[in-house]
Parts: sequence; C-alpha cells; structure tokens
Amino acid sequence: MEYDQARRIFSNLKPVYDLMGGDLVTACIDEGIPPDLIRALMTEWNESQEAIDQALGVMPDDPEAEKRIDDDLMRRFEAHHDDFGDVILNKKLSSR
Repeated sequence: MEYDQARRIFSNLKPVYDLMGGDLVTACIDEGIPPDLIRALMTEWNESQEAIDQALGVMPDDPEAEKRIDDDLMRRFEAHHDDFGDVILNKKLSSR
C-alpha cells in the first residue's frame, strides 16, 4: 500500500475511533495498512495536532466566539490555583 492511500484511510478512521473508541491500530491493519505506515501516520497526526494546539494557544481570544468556561468561574479558578494549575493551599477557599 502506498503512503498516500494509507494516509487517506487513516485520516478517515482516526476521528471515528477518537469519538467512538475502539482499537484504531487493528482497524488500520484490517484495512491493509502495514504496521510501519500506521506508526508513521500516528506520529505525523500527533505532531500535526501539537502544532495546531500551539497555534491556537498563541492566538488572541475571539470576543465573538462562544466561551467554553464562564468568566466568573475562570476567575475563581485562577484565584485559587498557581501557574501550574495546582491548588494554593495557604489561601482560604470561598464556599461559592
């Protein structure tokens, strides 16, 4: 199987298995993708996703975009957590 054909099949299977669960590697093998190509495609997919996440992380927030977390909830989280997301133990937590 050629790389482009394996990539097309993998690109169709990966989101489905991410959403529904299951054994992606077995599904790829069942479709005829050799194990060495599966490994290469998984590495490529992960590197691509990391690059997308980095790009999104440096983009300014779009004020028109739907918020995933309420501003008040985020402010309370930030007030009680350090830069690593760990709870600040010496600070009294509000009951709210």
